[in-house]
Amino acid sequence: MIKRFNNFKRKYGGNLFQSILTFIDNSLVFVFNKEAKRSPLSVGWILTYKCNSKCSYCTSWKRGLEDKTQELTTEEAKDAIRQMGKLKVWMLSFTGGEPLLRKDIFDLIKEAKKNKIGTNINTNASLLDNYAEAIIDSGLDTITISVESYDSKIHNEIRNFENSFELLEKGLKKLNQLREKTRSKKPYIMVRANVNKKNYKDLEKYFEYWKDLSDEVVIQPIHEGGDNSIFHIQKQGIDFNEEDKKDYKNHMKKLFKKYPFLNKGYYKEFYNFFFNRKEMAKKYRCFAGYFILVLDPYGDVYPCAELRTKFGNIKENSLIDIINNEKSKSFKRILKNKENKCFCWYNCTGPINYPLTKIFNWVKYIKI
Repeated sequence: MIKRFNNFKRKYGGNLFQSILTFIDNSLVFVFNKEAKRSPLSVGWILTYKCNSKCSYCTSWKRGLEDKTQELTTEEAKDAIRQMGKLKVWMLSFTGGEPLLRKDIFDLIKEAKKNKIGTNINTNASLLDNYAEAIIDSGLDTITISVESYDSKIHNEIRNFENSFELLEKGLKKLNQLREKTRSKKPYIMVRANVNKKNYKDLEKYFEYWKDLSDEVVIQPIHEGGDNSIFHIQKQGIDFNEEDKKDYKNHMKKLFKKYPFLNKGYYKEFYNFFFNRKEMAKKYRCFAGYFILVLDPYGDVYPCAELRTKFGNIKENSLIDIINNEKSKSFKRILKNKENKCFCWYNCTGPINYPLTKIFNWVKYIKI
């Protein structure tokens, strides 16, 4: 229990008391429709759409090439972080695109730490060898490295990025060496696979390959996103179809028995997400906008990574005004009434929606 608690602190920072109070405020907003006094627990920040990968399930790199809108400046970004600090955000995850392409990312991490916000980077790790020292020095709490396989050929093929595997492995080894040299427990290293038809039968080899180079190995299901999403499957052969149901189910059953960390509700629901999504959507609530928030590179505020509804822009209004404005409230009412047509099971939503649905199922009896 003590080990689990210490790992929890390493992953999410030491501001546990702050997270409890923010959770309570988010819960009151959801249950009783109160004005938010604190920002959602978790904020995902798409720092840039630019990316040096051309992943088979993501079109961020296309948007990065096509969209010429000016990204937030360093000072604008720091101001946003200070607002998050005042609103007691618990975790801030820098994503992309490839967030390490933003040269000021380490200044932003330090600003977040100064404001007592836990920090994460979600990266393809191709630049990790260049920035390993800066990552250690920044005080980053967690780094999530997206890896498709233990096999370099499969990984590079899915990424459409020659030598991507070799670069990330080299950087990951360097980061581990620096942690050992500096006797630092941070950042907590997570390696994550996007489970798809091309790699699910190799997950056992994947876990064994990456377990010694990371503190934790996690998975999330591959997605075909909505109209405004950056997640779209670009290559045939990686998405599941009805013919895969039996093989997938049988294979994952074996993994659940062998690896206790997989024997969780979130992971077990991958099967339904792939093959029975409509029924799954009826079963779970979405809490985006209540406990989760997303910023894009230009300061636009959205409820989730699917970028469903723009609430406002932090260059025009304060964050607290945005999360309490009518657009935000209207979207939240739709979710609360389960009238939303979208459904996702990302690593940033599923692990939150799974337990919160169980906690707040009784809310359906409260009129709104």
